[in-house]
Amino acid sequence: MNRKVFFIVSLFVFIIFNLTTIAQSKKKSDAEIDELRGKVMCVEYKAFTKGETFFRLIPIKRVISDEYTIYNKDGSIFSHKQINGYKENYSISLYKYDERGNCIERIDSNYDEGITRSRVYNHIYKYDNSGNIIEESNYFNNEFSSKYYYKYDENGNCYESISYESENDSAFSKTLYIRDKDKKKVEWIMYNKLGDLDSRFIREYDNNGNVIKVENFNQEDTLPSVTFYKYNDKNDITEQSFFDNKTNTKYIVYKIKYKYDSKGNWIKGTKYNKDGSIEFIHKRKIKYYKDSVPAKSK
Repeated sequence: MNRKVFFIVSLFVFIIFNLTTIAQSKKKSDAEIDELRGKVMCVEYKAFTKGETFFRLIPIKRVISDEYTIYNKDGSIFSHKQINGYKENYSISLYKYDERGNCIERIDSNYDEGITRSRVYNHIYKYDNSGNIIEESNYFNNEFSSKYYYKYDENGNCYESISYESENDSAFSKTLYIRDKDKKKVEWIMYNKLGDLDSRFIREYDNNGNVIKVENFNQEDTLPSVTFYKYNDKNDITEQSFFDNKTNTKYIVYKIKYKYDSKGNWIKGTKYNKDGSIEFIHKRKIKYYKDSVPAKSK
């Protein structure tokens, strides 16, 4: 989601993660990017909230997210299904790969009432010889939607992306990615079609590639706030805190406690508000390929 479940709304961010994280000598699989351990075959994910009660006596669980992801044996994603509120309304993403294992196309289909395929999004990717995405073309119901071009340095780090909203458009938006010499800090600078500064933010990473600090600057290029993240020894987020520069105060936004299986993958995450109340409960059922030792909860 990194593409962790608590921050990922969709799997679209897999490109952005690869472009902005610290360059690796070995390209990570989708399962590794999702911080999954072992030969994972599929993951069923659900998130619940307990904000309602039945006649003020029985707490009611409300499903706020319902997803199902299937992985190939090499760790690449085969398909992803997300239910949107009701079982009859859902979206399915299918992935196509070339002989080198690069995802060359993703097809996102939305279904209404379980039958009608109402909206189809196609995402087509091109790569250089090093396996870096250099071009992304997006289509909505077979009509052009947008196109992105990416440039990389000799270490495989993306330093520039350009986006077009029309096939014949000469104007474009541009994003620059600037890294420090230790590659633990990345600055994103975004310009609009007029060439004016739109926004920028800075991400800082720990030695494991986890984002630990985010500075979001507004259009006036001032810094109203800073966000901090903490992780456990399995690189799962355990806390998010927020510093308000206007009031000079820092407070905890949420904390997360996990339960793991024997592979070291979390199967339950409880998210707490700053007052200690439960906001969400996240659960995952993980199945592994047969040549992998079955996991047990612990």
